[in-house]
Order: sequence, then structure tokens, then C-alpha cells
Amino acid sequence: MEFNENLTNEGAGETTIAPIQSSQPLPLSPLRKLLIIEYALIIALCLLNIYLYRFLIINQLKEWKIWKLPETLTELYFTEHLSLPSTFDELGVDQKVRFKFTVHNLEYKVMEYKYEVWAYTVDENTIKEITESSGQNNENNNTIPEAIDKETLLEQGQVQLIHGGYKTIQIAASLPNQQKRTRIAIRLKDQNQEIHFWIDKSN
Repeated sequence: MEFNENLTNEGAGETTIAPIQSSQPLPLSPLRKLLIIEYALIIALCLLNIYLYRFLIINQLKEWKIWKLPETLTELYFTEHLSLPSTFDELGVDQKVRFKFTVHNLEYKVMEYKYEVWAYTVDENTIKEITESSGQNNENNNTIPEAIDKETLLEQGQVQLIHGGYKTIQIAASLPNQQKRTRIAIRLKDQNQEIHFWIDKSN
């Protein structure tokens, strides 16, 4: 600590010494240092526990309906739907059906998608009999299982996607029968999702 010796007491004629405040901070006592360390350790342990048990905490908050659940979905669509073949005449020289479809993960977690590509040939006479007996005009009905003449698995596979990721898959497959109307279907097994298109007999 420094002192100023220039200050005098005029009444007494004596020189007084006044203390001058130092700009340097006072050193911390050992007890204060120990408290700071303890507080830092407690905060670090709390943050570590939150990180380790974050999924349990989030699930509990979801049960209490405090954590707002985002809308989750998986998009499945034909990448170039305008170029899908509609008749067997539109197939290539090798008579293979070619198309692309895309899987888009919006589930907010990593997803493993298992897909199957099926060809369903249908008996149009059976469709006609069903529609006539039901009294409805359902010639374009896509969901009459009794009319399916044959099911053929063209291709299958799986793809893993992170949230926001997408995968475009290209298919080139030979059809089992080009004399009957055929429905080409792409199915995500675990998501219960399906898209399809029809290929008709050549004119």
C-alpha cells in the first residue's frame, strides 16, 4: 500500500499520511478459492448428467407433453413421374421397365428403409366380373386383390438415411408378362407406404 506524504494538517501544523487505494485486486483467500472450485465442479457434473441422460429427459418431457413433438414423415415419390411408361411399347429395346423413385427422411432420426419393387399382373375379365356384380364402375380400381393374376418381386434393397437425407434409386427390371395389364408398385415395408403406376397392353 502506498502513502501520500504531501498532505498537511494546517490547524495542528503536523504532516499526515493518507492511504492511496491500490489498482491491483486483493488476492483470494484459500476458502474462497475452494468454494469457486466446488461450484464449478457441481455445474460441470450437472451438465454431464444432462448430456448422458438427455434422451431419458426428453422422453419424460414428451410424456408430460412439455416437449413439443415435431411432425415426422417419410416421403416416397417417383422422381420423374411425367416420364413413367404407360404402355409396353414405351419400354426399351431390352423390354425392361425403367424409372426412379426417391425416399426422403423427415423422421428426426436415422432411419433404415427396406424397399421392395413388385409387379402385379391383373386379369381384366375378373375386374369386369367384380365391378358388374358390385354394380359400380370401378374399371380403374387399383385395389382389387381378387383380380391379381400374378405377383413378381422385381427388386429389393435397403438404404440408411439421416434426418433430412434422401436417396434416389434407379430401377431397370424385366416384366414377367407383357400381355396383361401390370401394376408396378414400390413398397416401404416397415413404413406401410406404397406408390405405383400402371403399364397397359400395347395398342
